[in-house]
Amino acid sequence: MLEKYRFRHLLSFIFATGIMLLALVTTFVVSKVSSEAMRNRIIDDGINLTSSLAEQATLALLYESEENASAASNIYLGFPDVEGIEIYKANLVSLYIVGDIESHEIPPAELPDHAKLYLEKDDTWEFLAPVYTGAAEQDETDPLFFVEDSNEEVEKEVIGYVRFVESKRSLTRMTNDILVYNLIICSCVAVVLMVILLMFTHRLTNPIQNLANTMRKSEQGESNVRAQLDGPRDIIEMQSAFNRMMETLENRENELKTARDQAFESARIKAEFAANVSHELRTPMNGVLGMLELLSDFEVSELQQQYLGIAKHSAQSLLTLINDVLDFSKNEAGKAEIENREFDLESEIGDIVALLSAQAQNKQLDLTYTIEKDLPVHLIGDNHRFRQILINLVGNALKFTNKGSVSISASVESIQENSITARFDVSDTGIGITPAQQRRIFDAFSQADNSTTRRFGGTGLGLAISRQFVELMGGDMGVSSIHGKGSHFWFTVPLKIQDEQKELTPSIKFTGKRLIFIDNNDLVLNTLASFIRYDEVFYQMANSGNMALQLIEEAQADEKPFDIVIVDEQLDGNSGEQLIQKICSNANSLNVMMVHQAIASRFEKDKLINVYLSKPLIRSQFILALNQLFDEANKADKSHTSHKHDITNIQFSTSELLLVEDNFTNQRVALGLLEPLNCKVDLAENGLECIEKFNEKHYDLILMDCHMPEMDGYEATKKIREMEEQTNSERTPIIAMTANVLAGESDACFAVGMDGYLPKPLTRKSFREKLAEWLEPAQDEGAEQVPGEFDEASSPSQDESFLATASQISPPAKQSETPIVDENTLSELREIMGPSFTDLVTIFVENLPNQLESLLTSIQQQNHGDVAHWAHTIKGSSANLGAQRLSKVSQQLELEAKHEILSNANDKFAEIKQESDQVMEYLLSKVC
Repeated sequence: MLEKYRFRHLLSFIFATGIMLLALVTTFVVSKVSSEAMRNRIIDDGINLTSSLAEQATLALLYESEENASAASNIYLGFPDVEGIEIYKANLVSLYIVGDIESHEIPPAELPDHAKLYLEKDDTWEFLAPVYTGAAEQDETDPLFFVEDSNEEVEKEVIGYVRFVESKRSLTRMTNDILVYNLIICSCVAVVLMVILLMFTHRLTNPIQNLANTMRKSEQGESNVRAQLDGPRDIIEMQSAFNRMMETLENRENELKTARDQAFESARIKAEFAANVSHELRTPMNGVLGMLELLSDFEVSELQQQYLGIAKHSAQSLLTLINDVLDFSKNEAGKAEIENREFDLESEIGDIVALLSAQAQNKQLDLTYTIEKDLPVHLIGDNHRFRQILINLVGNALKFTNKGSVSISASVESIQENSITARFDVSDTGIGITPAQQRRIFDAFSQADNSTTRRFGGTGLGLAISRQFVELMGGDMGVSSIHGKGSHFWFTVPLKIQDEQKELTPSIKFTGKRLIFIDNNDLVLNTLASFIRYDEVFYQMANSGNMALQLIEEAQADEKPFDIVIVDEQLDGNSGEQLIQKICSNANSLNVMMVHQAIASRFEKDKLINVYLSKPLIRSQFILALNQLFDEANKADKSHTSHKHDITNIQFSTSELLLVEDNFTNQRVALGLLEPLNCKVDLAENGLECIEKFNEKHYDLILMDCHMPEMDGYEATKKIREMEEQTNSERTPIIAMTANVLAGESDACFAVGMDGYLPKPLTRKSFREKLAEWLEPAQDEGAEQVPGEFDEASSPSQDESFLATASQISPPAKQSETPIVDENTLSELREIMGPSFTDLVTIFVENLPNQLESLLTSIQQQNHGDVAHWAHTIKGSSANLGAQRLSKVSQQLELEAKHEILSNANDKFAEIKQESDQVMEYLLSKVC
């Protein structure tokens, strides 16, 4: 069996075992000897004290005086561990007892003739000594008792006894301290010795190999072979060092406190070292992943491609583990810090739901969230840690749930004057956790069982890190679960309340309206109800089609019909559209919103349905959809009495606009769209230039890109609004140009003072309609025009007019059905740009590889801000050229980077790279 192992391994094992055994034996031997010596010393001290007390009690027994007995006893009660004293008369009747002891009889046969240990119990010693009249023996120095040349012996008489009770507390404490300190010292020394042994084992291999060669020569029959047992200086020094360390071990008893402090400091340094090493490991790992990505672009065989895929997956798993270990080590080393900043709880949860929406849609799960009405949403706390905790819990819930739903609930645990303790619950209908597994679910590197890692992956650090963050923030975390029926995780965190509680954005514009929610999932109904937080909005809920029809009929009978119906496409299996047909056959004036799972939907719009809203539901999308739906309905009503005007002929020659855009492709597209409108346009490439031009000149409208270097569109808008307020000047309309109208992005536009947004890709129709809302058209051919009111024939239908929101929340086409580049967008762009179209495409194709290279570098450096910037740049320019697939995957990477989640960044980059190659090839084929 031993032949399987190398000598180096055997030597390491033998030395390690010997060191540990020696450390343990030394610990217990030293502790035993020290404890025994301490016990004997304490017993001797007790006997001496008892003898001294007996001498002091002579007078008290002669006179049977309790006062004298008390005076003699009180002196000894002050000694450590003295429990009590009892003084007996000669007839063994107790004269005086003091302390926390009970009097008991002493059998005459057990009476001693001198002080001794009389009785030992588990926690006390009892000493007994006789009290004599006269001296026990003559003392030559005492003239009262010494009789020179006397043959008479001095008679001594027993006049009583003293019982002295002493506690073992000090002995027990010192014994434990000696054992613990010795064990700590021996363990530390053993660990140090083993580490040094492992470091220098290879130094032993050469002399050991020489010895093996010598023995091999002898085995082969050579004569005059001698073994040289003396090793090199390194071995001699190592042996000497080892002996010195062992000798030092015997002298460490007086250094226990220092050794203990060193052990604590060593543990902290190790945790800090692990954190630093984990951080440094990420750079080479990102290099490995980047090189694997580049290798996958080469022409390789199917088997080689399979090997590359395995390597990429393994490297990505290792990088995830390194990131988790980094967070865990930072917490262990005390390096993690809490940063308090203002944040919007509604937007944070909405962003998290949007981020995880694809995972929920792929598994056709209902992902819902509710925020209690009495919970303030404008708070102060570490929103970054909060997002990390909630993303981890919701991500786990989605991962371990195959059917049903995952819900998030935010409520108030307790509230004070300026702060609250908020409670967050994440529940799922997944596989559940057994009680035994729940006890260790928050331990580091722990999952429910070994099969969990094999089936679902993961490092087992996510929940441990989340709990550390919660405790770091001053909260608590727990779990309850029923195996096979789902799990419920919760955590509480203290948060401060912002002084000013702003209105939720976007705000509700449909007060006084009547709504009905129809869904057979109560969680979805509660989520929709939580989005409507005002009493001015009337709503009812129905969990079946029959119940919905009954409520609608009752409302019509009471002459209080509903204004809008929100219905789930998968109601009662797949009867959402059938229910809509029944409802609309009796109530044609109803507006209908269809809620659907994007992955499961058939992606076919019904003419009876005004708006499609994809799950998971997010408040900002829902409110924006309803606001714009009612706005369009109002416009449709007004159009019957308004003057007719053809929007396609509108000119804005009297208007001056400022275009703020940093991306060259987007600049050219926007300028090309504005040119036919005859308006005067100035260009600014970032927020700083925008502020300068705004100070120099008045503009009728500002078209503002949101994400730019130096100063973004949000900051520029806030400064413009501040300047207008200071100068009391007229408000300049500011329209955002963004491809993000999902949760958080559109809210942020309105929050900083923007008046609207144009969705990318930009179209001539969207430009004309948006400018018609805010600018005075130039008069043409004497036609009477009313700004913002359009001809009924030329006005968009309800489906078409829902531009800003429906373009994002209506059912998207599957990627396999979506073309590489949309021909309609490309044709319209060619018509707009004219001869400049070729230059535009050429510049886009030339810039895209550089942008991809910068994006890959940012991913490798784990620079979240730069990743979001370059992904946003690629997203915007590709969207304007009709490359929707490239734009969509870039947007997903941008959203993850904003939430500082780059675990899938390399996979996303591979998709972006693949789409980019196809887009560039396609565009070049169109211009060549």
